[in-house]
Amino acid sequence: MCQKITIKISFFAMLFMVFSINTKAQNLALTATAAHSGGGATTYAATNYNDGIYNACNNLPWGWVSTNGWIEYTWGSTQNITKVVFRKDNRPMTTCVVEYWNGSAYTTIMNYSGSACDDSITFAAVSTTKLRFNTVGGSSNPNHREIEVYGISCSTDISNQPVSKTICEGENTTFAITAIDVTNYQWQVNEGSGFFDVTNNTVYSGATTNTLTITSAPFSANGNQYRCMASKSICKDTSTVVSLTVNGLVKSEGLPLKDTSCINATKDITTKTEGSILSYRWQIFITGQGYVDVPNAPPYIHMGNTLRIAGVPDTLDGSIFRLLVDGICDSTATNDMQLTVNVVPQVAVPPSDVLADHGDNVMFEIQASAAGAKYQWQVAAPDTFVNINDGGIYAGAKTNRLTVIGVSRVQDNFKFRCVVRSGAGCNAPGDTSDFGILNVNPPLSVGALTNDDVMVLYPNPTGNSDLFIKTKGSLAGRELKYKVVDKTGRTIIVGNVSGNDKTRVDVGRLAADIYVVEIIAEGNETVAKSRFTKL
Repeated sequence: MCQKITIKISFFAMLFMVFSINTKAQNLALTATAAHSGGGATTYAATNYNDGIYNACNNLPWGWVSTNGWIEYTWGSTQNITKVVFRKDNRPMTTCVVEYWNGSAYTTIMNYSGSACDDSITFAAVSTTKLRFNTVGGSSNPNHREIEVYGISCSTDISNQPVSKTICEGENTTFAITAIDVTNYQWQVNEGSGFFDVTNNTVYSGATTNTLTITSAPFSANGNQYRCMASKSICKDTSTVVSLTVNGLVKSEGLPLKDTSCINATKDITTKTEGSILSYRWQIFITGQGYVDVPNAPPYIHMGNTLRIAGVPDTLDGSIFRLLVDGICDSTATNDMQLTVNVVPQVAVPPSDVLADHGDNVMFEIQASAAGAKYQWQVAAPDTFVNINDGGIYAGAKTNRLTVIGVSRVQDNFKFRCVVRSGAGCNAPGDTSDFGILNVNPPLSVGALTNDDVMVLYPNPTGNSDLFIKTKGSLAGRELKYKVVDKTGRTIIVGNVSGNDKTRVDVGRLAADIYVVEIIAEGNETVAKSRFTKL
């Protein structure tokens, strides 16, 4: 019997030698740390599972584990495992669950079942640092002379690494590696949130070869990182990480064709630019010289894509500017922009004094030094000037010609002047004219302004608090409103016209002056108006 056993062991030893010679396989168990969940110790300890001593059956040393326990191998580095050989003894294991450690938990490879004294299993390669034979079953306290583990010996290696590249936007480039013992390549890109596989598209080609080609690189690829995963079966090697620098082409939104500024204001001329920019050069067109660089000196301040003019002089009116942008890859020039400088208008001709009879319409007029000016007429009686509004006895209060309708002796020696400001929105003080004086000859009486056929005001003039409005003709019996307007066009009294066609208005608090009563119908329409004098 011993002779038979010897022959059997010799036969398996020969097979193992042939296997070793042909595949150059090494028993990975010899480099593992063995353990089991409970069972034999010392002579029967777990270390006997991988001591490399291939004894014949019933010859020590061998190890045993309690039924339904586990046996485990642990390595200090990742192993690529495809095969296990069980060399059992007189209490053979017949079943177990073969598992590997996936980094966080054990994962089942297969359920083993076999009764042979020397048995083996093969499976798809797994990469792991732990191998476990769990829920060991069979004879009471199954024992093993040896448990061998075999795997793939990887020679996959990247011998030439990729290098980082710097290109201009829209150019082409490649990343390449040289590797040995490789069947598969996969390039990966990190756009800022981790690496993921590159797929072929209009930008990328060769994503699964040793050379990745980038076509018409977009500026958005600037700063991307790349690496290549080279593999054969479960054997892998990863290249160094390289980066792509894409210098963007210079782009500009351009300048407005025309722009304006107020004299002495601070003006920023600016445009939005992008790309890999080296410098900005602001230029101004000089007749006879063409474009020349704008000096970085008062009143100019260079601020990259913005040119600031502090205290714009009127000499720049009509000037033409442009911006030259120089980039790493190219340069560009904006369109021309013409600057208009709005000056603050001055009063060129002040209003003249006017002599008029009671009831006349008179006009005050000024001339300003700049087109597009804004006007505001003012009146003083006698010395405090207030703004005038259109309405009542005034028209043209915001033009260069003011009309006073139906002047009264009360307005004798009234002073009229005009404030002139820029019409371009410049926040600058305006110019105020000298005043013109209104001289009104004494009246014989104060009559109606208009509309004697539909309304009458009495007594007129009035020296007490009572003024009566009498409507007649087409206005008699209608639902109407009235308002009293002062010489500045300001409404000071409003009310309803009485249905009996006679309406009392309390004017006792009004200062001595000339006023206008307007009758308002539906839709806020003025249908009649007359003037009265308060003594």
